[in-house]
Formats: sequence, C-alpha cells, structure tokens
Amino acid sequence: VHIFPATLAGTNSDGAHPKADLVLSGGMLYGTTSSGGATGHGTVFSLNTADSSFTNLYNFTNGVDGSTPVAERPSHPERRTDPGGERPWTNITKS
Repeated sequence: VHIFPATLAGTNSDGAHPKADLVLSGGMLYGTTSSGGATGHGTVFSLNTADSSFTNLYNFTNGVDGSTPVAERPSHPERRTDPGGERPWTNITKS
C-alpha cells in the first residue's frame, strides 16, 4: 500500500522506519515513523484506505515535541512490516 523511502540518517518527505501499530479511523490509517521526515526525527502520517493516498501530517523536531516516536498498540489487521517486503522496515501491508 505504501513504501517508505529508505534512510538510515537524514531527511525525506514521508518519514522512514514505521515502528508503531497503525490506528484506523474513518477510513484513514494513522501512524508514526521513527526517523526521516523534514527534520530527520520522525513523522505522523495518514494513509487513505480507499485510494491509498499518503499524507505526512507532522514532522517531529527533536524540540519540545520530542523525536523518534515508537509505540505499540494491540494488533490490528493493518500493520507495518518488520522485516520483509521490498526493503525491511519500510512497507505497510494489508492483511
């Protein structure tokens, strides 16, 4: 459904390394990445389940908002892959 650009350290538009479970609300999946984004400190993103459109909603700055978000929630059918897919730690799949 979405492949995140690979980055070990640095910036990109989408974020990289989605490490938290996704939240489904109103036809949108919401999640976070632990790196990448405009500042390299992770992002909050949404993914439309109807058309697979991706939106970067927020870039963490490593300021008062923190950085590298990683959280776990109870399992959902929608999940990130780790490892596997085209590039480890970069894909969102649908069960």
